[in-house]
Amino acid sequence: MVGFKRTLLWDITPECNLRCKHCYNAEKYFGENRKNDVLSYSQCIDVINKLVKGGFDHIHLLGGEPLMRKDIFDIISYANLKGVTVTINTNGALLDEQNIEKLIESGIKQISISLDSTDPQINDNIRGVGTFRKVIENIALLKSKLKKSNKYVLIQISTVIIKNNAEDIINFPKILKELGINVLNVLSLYKCGNANRNKELLYDLNIELRAIKRLIEVKNRVYPDLFLQLDCKPIVARYLNRVFGKKYIEENKSVCRAGESIWLLEPNGDIYPCGSCNLSTAEACKREGKLKGKPVNILELEYFENIENHIFYKSFRKLKEENKHNKRLCKVCEFNSICDGACPLKLEDEYSICDVISQEEQRYYDKLKFNRYKICENVLTKIDDKESVLFRMDEGVVKRFNNWKSLVLKYIENNEGIKDIYSELLRSGYNISEIELSRFLLDLKCFGYIKRL
Repeated sequence: MVGFKRTLLWDITPECNLRCKHCYNAEKYFGENRKNDVLSYSQCIDVINKLVKGGFDHIHLLGGEPLMRKDIFDIISYANLKGVTVTINTNGALLDEQNIEKLIESGIKQISISLDSTDPQINDNIRGVGTFRKVIENIALLKSKLKKSNKYVLIQISTVIIKNNAEDIINFPKILKELGINVLNVLSLYKCGNANRNKELLYDLNIELRAIKRLIEVKNRVYPDLFLQLDCKPIVARYLNRVFGKKYIEENKSVCRAGESIWLLEPNGDIYPCGSCNLSTAEACKREGKLKGKPVNILELEYFENIENHIFYKSFRKLKEENKHNKRLCKVCEFNSICDGACPLKLEDEYSICDVISQEEQRYYDKLKFNRYKICENVLTKIDDKESVLFRMDEGVVKRFNNWKSLVLKYIENNEGIKDIYSELLRSGYNISEIELSRFLLDLKCFGYIKRL
């Protein structure tokens, strides 16, 4: 959603041709809680006009399966005509020749296709028998049709990490290279909807972190040009960059824009700040009175005027503000200026990833402390006790370090081991933790200033 002024995530239909075991929207759109009201084509056109008046420049189509709507191509075409960028999520099973041609002609800008394993048996166990073969065939057809059309549409594969596929995720770089797709979107599991009924999918966060680390290792070796889009906080991105000694993942802001520049529209026209507001993840907040009132339906509005002042959205914003940085780790985190902390609607899970990273960093220090490092050959130095300057000749980048960090560089230049360096820092009166030293060393390694002897 980067680069857009306002984005609408639009569950355009509750209908779906699959019943994926991890589907978070299943609790809303399938079974006894199903919502049957769906906006008509003329109402969808009215919605787009209201969005344009409200300053929206991006619509991302979700569902259900958007391609279940026969008028979806006309809706996309109209939005495109009004200057709105449209992107779509699809399970890929309905991407036949006719639908592909209509999608391309509609002006769609991005197609995100779901695939949960490179192993047909694992994928089909999650998404349904025969889906792997069908989706792979449809991707090849889509690539062929796009080549003939001379039009550019970004194609990416989206996969959700679950216990069943965590070991297989490392095989995605190979198959995506063969398919000619260079973007892989890796998502965490939402513990709601069908996932709550299929407990075998749930995993320990250490499993997810280990899977991502192995994926990066294989990507770097097999398909370096593959862009990984990870659903992670900046502390996780920085940790991974430190571990691999290079900036592979952007340490982007993790600031919740729900109810501000990002909104969600359900098939019946109800407006939510985000999808989680109408899932079981939000039930506790509703029971406790932290999320008050009911959402507004877009058909009741002239456009998105004054919606932020409605009690439902005001209570959501208050809930967000109250839950910023309300855990000890957040208060000392190096990213608390660019990260809001956990989502208030699923507080426990998102904080626990930070706990996992903290434990991992300690383990990495335990490995590092027996190593020795040296300044890289392409780095010019001016090092003393109070200030050190490092200059990377190949990039023309200057870094200045003061206090204990300058002292660390002096000890490295003298070929002292990390364990001895930490002891020297404590003797010099610097009350720093082992993790702080570990982070600094991995940063130096990550950005090419030091390397292991």
